[in-house]
Amino acid sequence: MRSWQISVSTPPPSRSVGQSRRSADEARIAVFAAGRVQEGEALGPAPALDAPAASVATTTATAGPARIGSTRYGGVKTLFVLAAAAAAALLAPAAARADGDPASDVLLGQDVFVTYSVRVPRAQTSELEALVAAAARGGLRVKVAVIATPADLGAVPSLFGEPKRYAEFLGREIYNIYPGRLLVVMPSGYGVARAGSLAPREQRGLDALPRPGSGGSALVAASERAIRRLAALEGKRIPAVARPSNGGSRSRDRLEIVGIVLSALALVAIFAIPRRRRR
Repeated sequence: MRSWQISVSTPPPSRSVGQSRRSADEARIAVFAAGRVQEGEALGPAPALDAPAASVATTTATAGPARIGSTRYGGVKTLFVLAAAAAAALLAPAAARADGDPASDVLLGQDVFVTYSVRVPRAQTSELEALVAAAARGGLRVKVAVIATPADLGAVPSLFGEPKRYAEFLGREIYNIYPGRLLVVMPSGYGVARAGSLAPREQRGLDALPRPGSGGSALVAASERAIRRLAALEGKRIPAVARPSNGGSRSRDRLEIVGIVLSALALVAIFAIPRRRRR
């Protein structure tokens, strides 16, 4: 009985400070390890070492078709976007005609604007363009606007029937790019201006000509007469102009048709393909 009391009352062996800290650390590690073991038992056996590779392979196999479809769709969409850009380039002149003042847009890059509101044979338009180019080679630089109806004036239809006023207006519109001679031909008469102001001497010479008359062909023929009159007033000789063939007209018509078809296909691709993909 006495020995039991002695053993209880006897203090434990003393330890150094370092040993006490290690014991505390070991105890915490043991508790943490026991907890992990219990969690492992609750969650089930650990996965095999090759499970991540299998998981990756499964994910890749699952995502593969979607990625391929997405890539194919992206390629088709890119193709149609390029087709739409090509069609826009082919139809740029037609798009410019729909602006507020169509002639001012066209004449910034070309020498001839021909009415689009009435039909003009392409061969006759090409002949007028060739005459303007020949006049330039002969020393007479001129840009021409053939106006048949108020629709050709875009946002300024009130100037229809007043070729002199419209010649001044149009000259101011393109002055920064072309300040030279500008000829306007309407059914009611002619207007000729330089840098947005009427050219009095040349205007008097054109006023002596008969009225152009209505219709696209009549207006283009009147434009050719006016150009020759201006050349005579300036003492310039226009070289002979070869009559253009219809090949250029047919080629241009085919290009416009191709451009329209490509634009339609691009619209179908943009709106139809995404719907199929969502299904």
